[in-house]
Amino acid sequence: MIEGYHFCHSIRIRYTEIDGQMIVLNSNYLNYIVVTNCEFFRQLGIDVTNFEKAQFDIALVASNLEFKEPGFFDDLIQVNLKIGEIGNKSYKAEYAMVRETTGELLFTAKNVYVCFNPILKKSTPIPDYVRKKFQALQNT
Repeated sequence: MIEGYHFCHSIRIRYTEIDGQMIVLNSNYLNYIVVTNCEFFRQLGIDVTNFEKAQFDIALVASNLEFKEPGFFDDLIQVNLKIGEIGNKSYKAEYAMVRETTGELLFTAKNVYVCFNPILKKSTPIPDYVRKKFQALQNT
């Protein structure tokens, strides 16, 4: 894991994720972020599959993507996640993806997520228990 980040998840680039240039198709980087988020919340003990129980779900509202170097078929990459600013209903997260064998930076992203109630179809405050877990990470 990159120093200063809160979580890291490894992903192997699959054949279906590359394009005609034999590199990762741009949109797949967002899929890597979604998978990493899921594993991050799992590690924190937050069940994002049951909103009625967890009272927590997120919607991506902004993303700034920077492509540094290409990822290739069968590369093992590490997706690093860092929780940034935490607001009332939203938070910021940063991502850095590196090639596991070399540590070479491939991709960065800065995302803004809003806590979203899928039943009411509107934003909602971040639950206190989630806020506390995020803040605990920031204090380590």
